[in-house]
Amino acid sequence: MMMRLLLLAALAVPALAGADQQRPPAPCTDPAWSEFDFWLGEWEAYDSTDGSLQGREHVTWDLDGCVIRQNWHQQSDRYKHPGSDNRMRGTSVTGRNPSAPAGGWWQTWTDNVGSYIVVAGGLKDGVMVLEGVAGNSAFRRKWHWKPLDDGSVRSWGIASNDGGATWQTVWDITYRRPTDSH
Repeated sequence: MMMRLLLLAALAVPALAGADQQRPPAPCTDPAWSEFDFWLGEWEAYDSTDGSLQGREHVTWDLDGCVIRQNWHQQSDRYKHPGSDNRMRGTSVTGRNPSAPAGGWWQTWTDNVGSYIVVAGGLKDGVMVLEGVAGNSAFRRKWHWKPLDDGSVRSWGIASNDGGATWQTVWDITYRRPTDSH
């Protein structure tokens, strides 16, 4: 009897080892999932033209590394809701749909001033570009993130109210790592 148990155990070990090798890969581990890693971390966001502090941001992987969560806290009065003393606070979730066209990345943004925007796209010449339509088809948004050699990230958004015939800059900021804790 003891000999049979030893024989069964000896046969089971290789079978179990083979089962491990046949497991499907973990979700969200394809190298394309790292395309947006340059944006992760704690940031201070400065206006790219005048250098004024615009906001602070925390960007991190969430949901087992399948979603990027952004939390934005406006430091200037630039985007205050009319009639409110509250500065803008917003959040986004960003992820990938590898079967989607145009790079497979998507983002949903919402904030305390009433914005809700969905954009999608991917890397183009080293710049993450996400674009979407808000409300009607004439109102378009295009958001950009570009990693810079010094470790900072330039981000700018443009908008069109005429279906993309003309574009205006909505924001142009440079993310820098904070020099002290807040």
